[in-house]
Amino acid sequence: MDLLALFIGIAVGLVVGFTVAWLWANSLSKAKSSASQSTESELKTMLTQQARNHLEASRVSIQTLESELNRLLASVKEYEQSLTINNDDFSKSTFFGEHTAMFLRNTEGKPNKITVTESSKNQPRDFANSGSGVFVGSPATQTAKKGEKSSN
Repeated sequence: MDLLALFIGIAVGLVVGFTVAWLWANSLSKAKSSASQSTESELKTMLTQQARNHLEASRVSIQTLESELNRLLASVKEYEQSLTINNDDFSKSTFFGEHTAMFLRNTEGKPNKITVTESSKNQPRDFANSGSGVFVGSPATQTAKKGEKSSN
């Protein structure tokens, strides 16, 4: 009888243990499925918000491009209108004659001055007060010139 009570206790313990384990496994799987569903819904919400933000940014970019294109079109039209030549303006234009007369008036009395250098040994002048060279007028060059004159 003691053995029979032992086998009955083991059988009841196994049935109760399997039942508890099965219920516990089912509750975990339900928790995981509900967590995954909430994660999926959060992910969908986040993706729709990002899509809305992207669409809004695209819409703003398109509107900016449209306004830039409208300004460019207006600028091109204005330029085309400025290029149209009116016959009245063209016939009244005396651009060449006015500038030629002024040019001739300003250049008539001035003879062309051509200066010939005295010797070809010297360097050409470089706009220094009637001197030659970059360092004309400095004390060092004046003493060097005096030294050259005395040694010759």
